[in-house]
Amino acid sequence: MAHHGRRYSSIALAAIVVCGLLAWPAAAQQYISAEPKIKFAEYKALEGKVATLLRDAGAPNAAAQKDLDAFFKGYLYPSMTSVDPIDLGRLGAKREQLFTRYINTIKSQETRDYINNLTLAPMVAVAKANFHPAVRYNAVLIVSQLDLQPNAKTLPAATEALLGFLESEQTPTSLKLAALIGLQRHLLIGIDAPLADRVAKSALAVINREKAPTDVKPGVYGWVRRQAAQLLAIQGAKGLAGPAHDALVRLVKDESVDLDDRCETAKLLQAPMYQNAKGVDGNAMTMALGALAHQVLTVEAKDAKDYQDKLFASGNVPSGPGSFNFAARPEMGPGMAMDLSALDDTTPHYEKRRMVDRSLAIAQAAEAVSAGGSAEVKERAKKLAATIRTAAEALAGEANETRVTDAVLTLGGEVDKLVASWNPGAAAAPAPEANGGDKKAKAAPDAAG
Repeated sequence: MAHHGRRYSSIALAAIVVCGLLAWPAAAQQYISAEPKIKFAEYKALEGKVATLLRDAGAPNAAAQKDLDAFFKGYLYPSMTSVDPIDLGRLGAKREQLFTRYINTIKSQETRDYINNLTLAPMVAVAKANFHPAVRYNAVLIVSQLDLQPNAKTLPAATEALLGFLESEQTPTSLKLAALIGLQRHLLIGIDAPLADRVAKSALAVINREKAPTDVKPGVYGWVRRQAAQLLAIQGAKGLAGPAHDALVRLVKDESVDLDDRCETAKLLQAPMYQNAKGVDGNAMTMALGALAHQVLTVEAKDAKDYQDKLFASGNVPSGPGSFNFAARPEMGPGMAMDLSALDDTTPHYEKRRMVDRSLAIAQAAEAVSAGGSAEVKERAKKLAATIRTAAEALAGEANETRVTDAVLTLGGEVDKLVASWNPGAAAAPAPEANGGDKKAKAAPDAAG
């Protein structure tokens, strides 16, 4: 089950980066911190003894409990509440060490139960009090990693605590984000059915709230909603239910959300979700994916057209990526010394990787939808997936940027014709090359607020 830990670590790291974009209170605000109850020297002297106690196969006696209390509650946990910028920067490393050096080395269930109790209540208290936002966020992540059995059975009380943060209207969005990430890990390992129902309800509440809370920047909230979508995707891995599917459709369709967040939400879809779906309108997702494809390719076509306009306007037509046009520097002749700075690549370029990644996410989602539903839905989804995947995979290996941009413009037109054919009575969408607006720029507010 070690893969859960690797996956959790990478997501947690990404979340910490995103949390920097949350509208946290100004740094000048006064936050509290907990003063250690023992001296640093005493804490260091206990390190070896505690390491031995944790590896003991028996239950901790009264003396052992006293030493564990002094080490964790007396110093280590209070030290993780410091507002010093250097200490705040070390929170991630200290959290990792807490588990790798100590909690994950525990041998007996009695000792694990004792440490869980020793850890859970203080961390929940820290998360709820006026500590620095990074300290509170770190405390929720620690709660997220508490297991009854390491990476095999999560601690029900920890799941309850995470749900409490997610369900409360008073919880800051930064802590809800941490709870969402933690619950992803808990679902992957497994939780009890009543708790799973509460997870689904809480995730739906986050996704279906389209207007960002006041404490989070609008450009970031789509990322928070995507973390909730991942909870629904984990729960519906073997078959989506109607409310969960409707919420995913809503997020994929929402033009106020960044295009990458919408594409990553689409990428969560897998064939078994539709093969065993109950009360699911596959056509709604197919239409949402068609609209998303149009919006993605509108942006990409605009960038492709801009690239071509700049390239040919300057007469700077390269033979390949990164080539240098000597004709543009007539002062450089045979036998003349060359200024190496002149070799800088000043030709325009098109960001192909973004287009390929977005397109393949939509194609994968359409392939998943085609695994279930009516014959019409399957046919539409398959055609959309094949049209996009064929072009995107071909372009992934194409080095000539002019041919790439030509193909992007062509693909945009093909997708628009296909989507328009699903609803012949509606007005046809403008061809991407004729649409000069950057949909992403319009849809996703700047993360800086």
